[in-house]
Amino acid sequence: MEFKCRLKEIIDAKGVTPYRIGVDTSVSKQSVMNYLSGKNIPTGNALKELAAYLEVSVDFLMGEDSEKVITVTHLEDKVQTIDNFRLVPLYSHDVVGGINNQEMDTNGYITGYIPFVNAKQDDICVPVTNDSMIPIYSPGTIVQIRKLDYWKEFVEFGKVHIIELNDDRRLIKTIRKGRDEKHFILESENPKYDDADISIEFIRSIWLVLSKYQKVVM
Repeated sequence: MEFKCRLKEIIDAKGVTPYRIGVDTSVSKQSVMNYLSGKNIPTGNALKELAAYLEVSVDFLMGEDSEKVITVTHLEDKVQTIDNFRLVPLYSHDVVGGINNQEMDTNGYITGYIPFVNAKQDDICVPVTNDSMIPIYSPGTIVQIRKLDYWKEFVEFGKVHIIELNDDRRLIKTIRKGRDEKHFILESENPKYDDADISIEFIRSIWLVLSKYQKVVM
């Protein structure tokens, strides 16, 4: 494999950018861009530092070792592991925050893949589009979520979850103990949103929010 192709593969899987590499290492952003375009190939200390930063061997980075190459045979098999990173499918489903939001959307589809640490095979990620959970989850944040199969038997109160309602709305909220066993309190971070008391009978599914991915625009 050509060096520029291997470098792009690893950078995409790690979720880093030439700018981030330039900030974190002595290899400049422009140098990384030149590597990606095929204009130059790193040597000496630059090569060693780049490999160490990306957590791969020099041989693998140079395309001489295929042990950790991401291979894709079917779309559903595209979630593969490099070290402790896994590419998690990003779905078109959005998650809003306000309990009174009336927007609904259709069944989601995969729009891309985001790298997350220690993700599991069935994890997915979705974008947040509402401001009810700022500053923790701002609009545009992508959250990694895991479905709770037995949420009616046990939910960890005080954790942030995605709550899918029977009317197809999906809310991102902190779940608190309700007034009785048949209700939850859905709590926002943004003080302009009121907490909501909701019957568990109105809930279709619950997903635990595990991590977030937020692009920084410089």
